[in-house]
This record gives sequence, C-alpha cells and structure tokens, in this order.
Amino acid sequence: MKKIFLLFLSLFMFALLVHVQAQNLVFADFENKGTDQWCENRITSDGSSIAIVDNPLKTDRNSSDKVYKISDIVSAGAICLDLRTYYSGGYHDLPEENVIDIFNPDGTLKYDKVSIKYYAEGNVTYSSCISNISMKEPEGARVTLTGKTWDYTLEQISGQSWTDWNTVTFDLSDLKSNPDRLQFFAYHVGWGNPAVTDVNIYVDEIVFHEAEKVDPPLVVITSRLNFADFEGNGTDRWCEKRITEQEDGKAPKIAIVDNPLKTERNNSNKVMKLTDFNSAGAIYLNMTAYGNAGTPLDEKDQIDLANEDRSACKYTKMSVKYYIKGNYTPSYLDQIKIQFLEYTAAQSGKVWTYPLEKTIGKDWTDWNTVTFDISNFSYKCNRVQLLSYYVGWNLSVPVSDVEVYIDDITFFTQEEIPPAPDAASIMIGNFEGNGTDRWCSGRLVKDNDACTATYEIVDNPLKEEGTNESEKVLKISNVNMKGMSALNLARNVGGIDQIKSKGYTALRMKYYIPSAKYPDMCVLLKPDGAEPRYEGRWSDRARNWRTVTFNIDPNTDASWLQLFLYYSNDVNLDNVLLEDLDIYLDDIELLYPEGKLNGISVDDAAITTFDPEVMTYAYNLPYTQEAGNIPEVTYTLGSSNQTVNIVRATNLAGNEVERTTVLKVMTDGQETSQYRVVFNIMPKMDIYLCLGQSNMNGYGYFAPEDDGVVENTYLFNSDNVFEEATNPFNRYSTTANTQSRISPSYGFAKGLIGKTDCPVGLIVNGRNASAIEQWEKSYTGNAEQLYQRTLERAKAAQKWGDIKGIIWHQGCSNSNDPEGYKNKLNTLVTDFRTDLGDVDNSQIFFIAGQLGAWRSSVAAFNQMITTISTFVENADWVSSEGLTPWKDESDPHFDRESNVLLGERYAEKVIAKYYAEPTSVNSSSAISANIYVAGKQAIISSAQTNSVFSVFDISGRKLVTKKIPEGSAVVYTFDSNGVYMVTLENGTQVIKKKVLVK
Repeated sequence: MKKIFLLFLSLFMFALLVHVQAQNLVFADFENKGTDQWCENRITSDGSSIAIVDNPLKTDRNSSDKVYKISDIVSAGAICLDLRTYYSGGYHDLPEENVIDIFNPDGTLKYDKVSIKYYAEGNVTYSSCISNISMKEPEGARVTLTGKTWDYTLEQISGQSWTDWNTVTFDLSDLKSNPDRLQFFAYHVGWGNPAVTDVNIYVDEIVFHEAEKVDPPLVVITSRLNFADFEGNGTDRWCEKRITEQEDGKAPKIAIVDNPLKTERNNSNKVMKLTDFNSAGAIYLNMTAYGNAGTPLDEKDQIDLANEDRSACKYTKMSVKYYIKGNYTPSYLDQIKIQFLEYTAAQSGKVWTYPLEKTIGKDWTDWNTVTFDISNFSYKCNRVQLLSYYVGWNLSVPVSDVEVYIDDITFFTQEEIPPAPDAASIMIGNFEGNGTDRWCSGRLVKDNDACTATYEIVDNPLKEEGTNESEKVLKISNVNMKGMSALNLARNVGGIDQIKSKGYTALRMKYYIPSAKYPDMCVLLKPDGAEPRYEGRWSDRARNWRTVTFNIDPNTDASWLQLFLYYSNDVNLDNVLLEDLDIYLDDIELLYPEGKLNGISVDDAAITTFDPEVMTYAYNLPYTQEAGNIPEVTYTLGSSNQTVNIVRATNLAGNEVERTTVLKVMTDGQETSQYRVVFNIMPKMDIYLCLGQSNMNGYGYFAPEDDGVVENTYLFNSDNVFEEATNPFNRYSTTANTQSRISPSYGFAKGLIGKTDCPVGLIVNGRNASAIEQWEKSYTGNAEQLYQRTLERAKAAQKWGDIKGIIWHQGCSNSNDPEGYKNKLNTLVTDFRTDLGDVDNSQIFFIAGQLGAWRSSVAAFNQMITTISTFVENADWVSSEGLTPWKDESDPHFDRESNVLLGERYAEKVIAKYYAEPTSVNSSSAISANIYVAGKQAIISSAQTNSVFSVFDISGRKLVTKKIPEGSAVVYTFDSNGVYMVTLENGTQVIKKKVLVK
C-alpha cells in the first residue's frame, strides 16, 4: 500500500512540475513511447545511414534507452529535421497533424532555441570533424528564408574518441517565419569528401525550447485611413477604380458581395470577393492612379500619403482582413505579399511578406487579420499591389474552386503609450442585474473537458452588514479537482463586452464557502492559461464572506483568466468531484492603482505580501542589525505620471516615527497616497528547524481555533525575514509541495508559548514522500536539493539568533530498514551540525518522532527510534502512542489532533532541555505511579498514600478529582472523544499526560 501511495504521489508531483514549467517541445527522443513528436520522415539524411538504436553509452549525461545513429557519413554529415516538409525525390508536405510551427499564429516566436545531445564514436581523425556544427534552413526547400547558418564550436576533446555525451544549443531568434526544415551538420568534414565509414555519430533528445513570452507594447492609433470597408455608406474612401484587377488577363475576378461568414472577428455586411485565380492573385489598391498607364484618379478621390512636411509616409501600418473558402492548397498560402508601386516602375518596389497561419483541414474557420509594417514606405507611391492568393505567376490552369474574401483595408499609425486604463477599476461582476457591472453571457465558462462546474446567479445566502450586503451573488457548484474555469475578458464575448486587463495590477473578489469539508484549498489564476500564475488562498474557517486579491503584472494583456477554483497537492483528491462544496463569488473587479504604487522592496527584496491598497507594512530585522544601518526602500511605480518622495527612517532603535520610512506618492504633482514601512529590530531568537516528510508537511485539516497569529512565534519566509507565524506553517518550504494543512510544527509552537524568555523562530521544510537518502548532503537526484536549500535558509537565519534544535519526523520511506537508517540519520545530523558551526555536537539538540503506531509494519522502526541517543549524540525522541490516522489505519498520516499533540510532545522535550526543570516525568520511567490509557479508559495507579488524580478537558475545565487508595488503581472512562490532560500527584511525583481519545 505504501509503495502505491508513493507511486501516485510521485506521479502527481511530476505532473505538477511539468504543469508549471515552460512548454518545451520534444521533437525527438526516439523512445517510441509517445513522449515526442516523432513521425515517418521526421528526420531525413543526405545519404548517410540513419537508424534508431540502443544507447551505446549510458551515463549521467544521457541515460536514455534509445538514440539516433548516423553512420556511413556522406559529404558534410547533414541530416534534416523536418518540420513541415521532407525530401524524397522531390519536396512533400508532412501530414497536417505532424506539422511543427516555430512561430505562433500571431507571428511571435514560439520556440527560440533548439538543443541536441550528441556523442561521437570511432576513429575521429579529420581535422575539421565536429569542429563546428551548423543548423540552417535548406536552400533547396520550397520556403526559403535567408539560408542563415548557425555555427557552434565544440569543445575539443583530447584523444581519438569522445568520452561522454554533450549538448549543443542553437539560438533561433533570428528566424523570421516558419522554416520547412532545419539542416543539422552532425559530422562536418566538408562537401564532396568520401564517405566516412569508421565514425558513428549518435544524437538524442532534440528539444525546441519555448521562447519567453513578451507582452506587446501598449499602443494607440494616432492617425487612420479607412481605405475600403465596402459598406457603401461613406465611412471609407471608396470610389470607382479604387481597387482594380491586373490588366494582363491573369488577375482574379473581383466583386463586392454579402459577407459569407459573419463572426465576432468580422460582422460586416459587405466584403470583396476574389475568384478565378490565374496568377498570383494580384489586385491593385489605387491611391492616386490606376492601370499600367498610370491614369490619374479624379482629384477628389486621390489619397495623399505624405506627412505634413512631405518627408515620409504618415502611416506606419497597413492591415487587411481575409477569409479563404473552398478546396485551397495549403502550399499556395505560405505568404501574403504586398508591393508598393509607381506607374513609372510597374511590377517593382519593396515587398512586404506576411506568413499565414495554416489551419488544419480544407477550410479556414474564421476571418483573420494580417498587418504589414510599412514604416519605411515612400509616400510617393500611387498604388499598392496585394498578392492575395500566392500560387505563382503565369499559372497554366486557373484556380476555380477557391474564394478569397477581403475586408477593412486600413492604413494607420501606432504610437506606444504608457499603460493607462480608462477607469481606476472595472467591476466585472456584482450580479445585481442593474447595469452597474460588465457581466455578460460567456463571461465565466468551463475551460477544459475535465471541468464539471456549474455557474448560477442566486440570492446571497449570507448577508452581512459591512461585509457583503448584496442581493445577488454567483454560485459555483459541482467543483472537481482538475476542473478549470475561464473568466473571459476579451475572448468569446462580444465587442461591447470586451475588457482589457493591461495596466491593471490586481483582480479582487469576495467569496464565501459554507462547507468545512475541504479546508485544504487555494485558488490559482493564470492569464491566458499560461505562466506566470498567481495564487490566492481561500480561507473557509471563519464561515463568512472574505476577500482574495491577486496581484497581476500590469503589462499582462490577457484575453481570459484561467481559474483553478480548487487547487491542492493532495494526491488522494486528484480529479474527483468535491461533494458538498459550493463556492459563492461576488464583486469581481480589476483594480488599477490610481495614485498607488505597484510594489515596494527592502534592500532589493520585494515585499511579497504587497497590496496597492495596504498602506502600512511591519518589517522585522535581526537583532544583529545596527540601529544606524537603515535598510534601503525602493518602489515600483503604478503609472508613468507618478513620482515618489521618500522620508527615510532615522533610528531603528527609536520610537515608531523614527523607525518608519515613508513613501509619499505624487500623481501629476498631487499627493495621492502614502505608504509606511515600519522597521522593528527583533530580540535574539531561539531557532528550530522542522524537517521531514509528509507528516511534517502537514496532513490534518484546520479547525477554527487554528486561525490567527501564534504568540511569540515567527516563520522564516521566502524573503529571508521572520514574520508572525500563522497557518499553514509549511507554506515557505523550498519544496514543490507546500500545502494548507496542520503541521506538528504548529503544535510545537503552541507548546512553547509562555515557556521561553525570547521569541521562537521556525524554519519549516517538509517534503512529501522524501526518503532520508534525498536529505543527504551528497544527494543530487533532483532539483529540490533538500539538504542544500535547508542549509541555505538556516545559515541566513543565524543572524537572527541561535539554532537550538532540529525536530525531525521522517521514516515512512525507510521503515523497512531500521538498522541501515541509524548510520544515515547520524551522518545527516552530523552534517547539519558541522555546516551550521556545531562542530562538537553539543549545541543543536536533535529530536526524532515515531511513525504512526497503528501500522504493525513500522514497529521495528519505532523501536529503533527509542534508542536514538545510542547512535546520535545530544538526541531524544517523542512517542506516537495514542495518536490516530488521518483517514484509516492504512494511512500513514496523522489527523489534526494527533499532529498538534505530536508537536506538543516535541515541545516538552525542548522545554526540559532548555527552558525549565521538568514538571512531569515520562510515565514509562515512573516506578511508584503510572497512567495508562487504552481506548476510552485511563488506568491510574499509585503505591503511595494521599495520591490524587484529576482529568481536564481541552479548555482546561476540570472534569473529575479523586483519591487513589494506597497500592491500588482506579479506572476512569472518558465520556466523549477529544484531547484530555490526566494528572497524578502522590507527594513525591507530579505526572502529567496529555491523551487523545478517539
């Protein structure tokens, strides 16, 4: 059972990792497992022998089973990575489903690098062999761009053979449009040389790397010419001869017709239709003259493209909407071209080319818009030639079964401007139906096939004065783990309902969750379903309306916001319907920080909890900070018309005014907001590392009393600053599986309240399913580097105080080898102590916890833990006696009550070690008295006279006090489940035992 659990957990974590990383494309890994884009004719050669074979050299650099072998190398050892076409006695198209585009449909680069693993074997003697590897677009391919060559000089390896696999990476950022093929020179011996028979080249893992998404600049159209919209209502510059065909009889026929496909992309009534293509589909857009003879248009119809001083064209862009219908041949649509011509130089002039998106199937499914950059165009041009269906000149057989429609031909100028939304906020949804929001049909929809959610506007189930007094709210039901919802801003909604997110810095919404069944919950937001993602946590523990705010990048111009309404790392809830979970939403709005900042940093570290609406931030500093060493506070402006006046703190040891840095935000010269960063030098702390696997991470659900700040306790956050401790305690773990559950570290902190004379700092780093081997200093099996990352945080924390101890709860992954565990644990503890300066093992106390005792398979491991002081110096252990499982006895995880009690047991050991004389003794060491609990009964015995026992409930209320006859025992039966304190006083001993009855 444990192995199955760990397997599913590992698979889940891998899926999560893949989900958050860049979407690279594996072109070929040769494993035949469906993990790459392999297909017939994916790679072709110039005559060399090629084959998929077993990996001849498995190493850490490449442990793949299968690789690609190139032998009997002809000429320069070139092979072709076929993206769209392949060569076999001529050029042929790959099937549409196998086509790989390097560019996105909008013309931006999708992949900007390609990497290839390679290994050379044999008598590598040629002076130029593998001295460079080149990648280029083959000049013989049908779509030829520049034929650019990328050279990569390889590391020169001494001797006749390569000793290991290497990786070469090519930069593709200079590409201008989708190449058909990329040529790879795997063994560069020069053209025309004889075949090389004593060298084999192996390649593997050819990967195209996703380009970083760069948001386009915010622009405004400052001038526009509506050349032709074909509506006939005077809104364009239409006239007779405005658009004409070629005069050589090879041009398409043109006519103004009804729009054959009205959609959101083009709902015009009239468009222009082009048919019967005999040539390159050329038509002329006439400015001042028409025809090869250059016959002038009427003076009133002539269009002057010059700017005011007649030095250049006044327009920088030209756009055309187009739609293609019929049995077109995709190879004819690799390009749309325009040429700007003067009648004295017919068929000449600069050519602008635009690569078209290829659509699967025989028909284009919607209108598209192509935009040409004409910023260096001469204003003297009298007409524009548009090659609308590029099939080549002098076509012998006309194309009669294809229709091209064009519309909205526009010349315009764009200028970049700083982001500035029209309003300080956009109320997307308040659901009142009175026109005060932007809610519409299609605003919130399912965003994947797995989603089962339903959306309904209902009466507010919980009206609260001052919190949410709305009449109507949005109810979301049938929520499931893998379901994603899409909050559409501009996607799939009508033009009047479209919303621009650019310039806004936050999305805020109210929510209410009546059920307590699923407290391990947060919500993720991903603009356009891509990275970066923004996380906000639901908190349903108060059972009332709350607010969650996502701080988003103001440069993000998302057309929709993808919402994971329920997100958890709990593998056991993966893709199941979450019964009885209803989520109510209200007042969904985009916020623009009008007069506000968009971020504050202290000593170049961003305050991760920054909210433009929150004006005051408490910022703790270590006791080692000198009072005169004032941290540097910087900021990120919310808009370009802002300036900030900073009044720095003057004395970190002074009063609050002296310890505060003030940022006065001036917008257009007027003060619009004022932020305060209040510094506080903390006393020297006692610091504890809380490490281990899933139980230390936390598995019990929260109860209402777990909300709020834990007194005198601080968590080390991701900014390397100690902040007031609130649940969940593991949220700043460096691992990928933090989750919103109760950790024993919470019970540990609660148990120390009032016992120390200094603040307690906790560094919590729990990692689900981690074996002790993954915690070892030398472990390199994954990128999480548990030891190294924990050590980095611990060292950074040492300026705040002394590391007093490590509480450790791990072992489920190693419970089958308790003897072998001893040496590994001792080595781990010694490494931590040494690297943290405790060279004699006397300063850092180590405490290990037993595993859940309800599983008989861990009995030997638990017994070994009780002997820890025999193999780890300065160490102790805590018992799991009486603790209960989260689900059932097959589950290795503790429930909430058990995790709290386990943490308190850790605290008792620390208190006894550092803070006070023990006020109780371990019942197992008591000779004359004992407390034993079995099920719902406590057996209390004493050999002394005048012995008294008492029972208290969790609130401290005394339930019973009774005397025990000398030398006898009494039995007490608990009325209900819960946590109780049983005490026994007999004159010489005071025994206290906290018990869990369940």
